[in-house]
This record gives sequence, C-alpha cells and structure tokens, in this order.
Amino acid sequence: MGAGLLERVTVDAPGGRCRLLTSVRARDAMSFYRRLGWAQATHPACEDTGIAVFLGPRHPGRTAVPLPL
Repeated sequence: MGAGLLERVTVDAPGGRCRLLTSVRARDAMSFYRRLGWAQATHPACEDTGIAVFLGPRHPGRTAVPLPL
C-alpha cells in the first residue's frame, strides 16, 4: 500500500523531481524508501537527530548522490 501511494503522489512530478523528508529515527521508513529506489541526499549532523532528505527514483540529481550515505 505504501509503495503504491508514493508512486501515485510522485508520478506526475515535473522532470521526476520528487523529494521527501523523514526523521532519521524512522529507520524502517528510511529502509522502505531505499528499497523503492529513493536516494538519501543529506546526512544529518547528529547521529539520531534531525531529518534525512531523499530524492525520488526519477529525480535527475539522484545519480550525483554518493552511495551509500
């Protein structure tokens, strides 16, 4: 269900430019996004605080993100 919802809300993004933010404490969510092809584009300053920004699977800048982050 979650994968379908993400696809539905991002499919029409201009040029595939989708981003999402999540808490770095939401480890299950972060793993879920990675499995769906989202790339983590930022690394929070502190280990278990802050947010992580992900670029969607069709985002043109996704390939510039060093993996794994």
